[in-house]
Amino acid sequence: MSLKVEPHRAVLLSVSRSLHVYGPLQEAEARSLRGVGVTLGVDVRRFDSPVSLADALETHPPIAVLIASGCDGAVEVMANLRGQVRFASVPVLGLSVDRHDVLFADLYSQGGDDLLDARTLQPLVARLRPLAERPDGVGPSKARGSAVIAGADLTWRAGVGRMVANAGLVPLYVNNAHDAVECASGADARFVIARDDLPPEGAAAAIAKCLERYVVVPWVVVAPGKRVHSLRESLGHPHVAVVDALAPPDNLLFIANDLGRSQLAERRAAPRLLFGATAAFRPSGAPEDDIGFTYNVSMGGLYVRTLAPAAMGAEVWLELRVPTTDRIVRLVGLVAWRRAFGPSESATVPPGFGVRLTGGVPGDLERWADGCRALADEPGSNHRISAWDKLSQLPPSLAASTIV
Repeated sequence: MSLKVEPHRAVLLSVSRSLHVYGPLQEAEARSLRGVGVTLGVDVRRFDSPVSLADALETHPPIAVLIASGCDGAVEVMANLRGQVRFASVPVLGLSVDRHDVLFADLYSQGGDDLLDARTLQPLVARLRPLAERPDGVGPSKARGSAVIAGADLTWRAGVGRMVANAGLVPLYVNNAHDAVECASGADARFVIARDDLPPEGAAAAIAKCLERYVVVPWVVVAPGKRVHSLRESLGHPHVAVVDALAPPDNLLFIANDLGRSQLAERRAAPRLLFGATAAFRPSGAPEDDIGFTYNVSMGGLYVRTLAPAAMGAEVWLELRVPTTDRIVRLVGLVAWRRAFGPSESATVPPGFGVRLTGGVPGDLERWADGCRALADEPGSNHRISAWDKLSQLPPSLAASTIV
């Protein structure tokens, strides 16, 4: 099976499954992807322009789209994919030799699903095999309510809507404050996710109107980094959170669920906090690490975001950074929960696995707990994530260039 470079106009191939790859590849990467095609029985098709890939998507939706790190047109390709709800079930994987906090964070903020090294065959196969084997048209069996997505930006609404739909909720798209208030007042509305600049007067004015009606549906307001602090202070309501616009859509779901959870119903021994850091993991005794990215953490556990989640009940070894420090720890835990990629009516987290920590290198479990305790003590701790804080501090041109 050869790795094809598609011409400007894509031609539909006579295969049932394909994998679309965008951008230039090194020989080792191309060889690895050819191996993926042979192993999984899929056709690997490479595209060298956003237009040719967009044409192919119209006629032949793939099992996944892989985007080479830092290549020209990557932002346009990602915006096209995540700007259309019909591609919600098509995962996007970034390809990069380097995998670190900022690359992971920026990929997720644009609606990507995982980041990996294309030169290694096994991690690719582990992520793509379930996608190649799943039936077409998979979706949640039933909706469990609605979520209001309010903003004038169509691409942003589609990206957030993808996350909402995959969590088994019906996205209600509105572009103005009046409609947002009306939908938020509906009986099945679970929460509202709104842009700070919601027309005509902003999200804050819409929240005030909801409160006048005694509607206490949680609101998550997405704002530019420079406005986050002042908005948090001015809104100051227990059912309202303000989140940096660079945070990924999945973080918004975490925060909305956190706002909606009754304090009386909270039974966790320690709070779960958003925290993003690159994490190496492997089943105990395995010869090589895989790489994921933490989603939320607590003193006794953590959730690792990846399209190759470890098996339920498995013991895993982990190596990652302690919250609020640069200290690296090595931990051991048991997989207590996992979620594969795809829609789910009970999903509250992105694909990955949750670990209950049981030990580690002497002293490291205590260092981890201390770091989580310090993170919990930071102002707005549930509504921040270190990797996105770093992105907010970058010059705009550099932050944009870090896409996949």
